[in-house]
Amino acid sequence: MATTTQAGTGPDAGEAMPRPPRARKARAAVTVIVLVLVAVAGYLGSYRDTAPAPTSTTDAVALPVPLPAATVAQLVAMADGITNASTDSHHGSVTYVETEQWARRDGSEIVGFHHRRWREVDGSGRAIVRRVPAQPARGFNLHQIGRTDFGAAEAQIITYRAGQLTPYLHAEASDGPAVLATQLGVGAAAPPGMAPCPPPCQPRPTTLVALDTVVGLHQDDYLNRDQRAALLRVIAVLPGLTYGGPATDRAGRPGIAVWAEEGGVRITLIVNRTTGELLASERSIPDFVLDNYILFLRHDRRDHIG
Repeated sequence: MATTTQAGTGPDAGEAMPRPPRARKARAAVTVIVLVLVAVAGYLGSYRDTAPAPTSTTDAVALPVPLPAATVAQLVAMADGITNASTDSHHGSVTYVETEQWARRDGSEIVGFHHRRWREVDGSGRAIVRRVPAQPARGFNLHQIGRTDFGAAEAQIITYRAGQLTPYLHAEASDGPAVLATQLGVGAAAPPGMAPCPPPCQPRPTTLVALDTVVGLHQDDYLNRDQRAALLRVIAVLPGLTYGGPATDRAGRPGIAVWAEEGGVRITLIVNRTTGELLASERSIPDFVLDNYILFLRHDRRDHIG
C-alpha cells in the first residue's frame, strides 16, 4: 500500500527524512572560508604541503594550526588514488539518491527510514519513503541498522513540482578543492548572531558543522570521481579531524573512518577508500546509543524517474 502526496503536504511531509538544515550552512560558510583563506594558498594548490589544522576549543577566535601530518597525508593519498565508481559512467539527467536512516525523534525514540529520491534538472522529481515504527532511543538495538526489511512498510510517495528540488549547494559541486571549499558555505558572510568581519578577524572554524554539511550534500547530490577527490582534500584540512583508519559501516561495507568531536558530540564519516564514496555517517551524543545514522546505499545519474 502506498500514499501519494504533493511535496510540502500531508501529515508526514515535514518528517520524512531528518537532515542537516540548510540554515546550518550559514555557520559552515565561515568554517570553509577560513580554510580557504588560510589553507588553500599553501596546501590545496599543491596538495602535499603542510596543511592547517586544529584550534584550541577554548579559543573564541583563532586561526588553524598544523594538523598531524599523518591525517592529511592519508586523506590526500586516498584522494590521489581513488578510482571510478560503477555509476561514474552513467550520464543521465536525473540525480538519484537512496539512503537508509535512523534518527532520534523527540528525544526519546528512534525512527528508521528508507528513502529513494529522483531529481530532474528542472527541480522536479519524486521521493518514495518507507518508515518503520519508532523504538525507544535508550534501548535501541544498533544491529538492526542495515539489516531491516523496509519492504513491508507503507510507502509514502511524494511528487515535487519544477523548482521544488535544488542541489544542496544550489549549483553543481566543483571538482576544484578551493572552489568547492567556498561553495560549501556560499551565500553567508557570518554565522547567525555574528556581524561579518574581514580577515584577520575570523571566527574559529567548526569542523562538526563542516562534516554536517558534507552529509547534507550527499543526501541531495551525486558526486563524480573528481568531485569526490576534491571533497576529500577539503576534508583533509579541517581543524581537529581524526583519521581512524580501516572501519566497517553497519551494512558490513569496508572503508576508512574520519571524525570530529566537540562538546561530547561526534560526527563520523565512513568512506570507501577505493572510490571515495561516502558509505555512512553517524552523529552520536552523550547518554544515547545513537542520535543519527545514515547508510548511503546508492548515488547515480539516471535517464528517467522510477
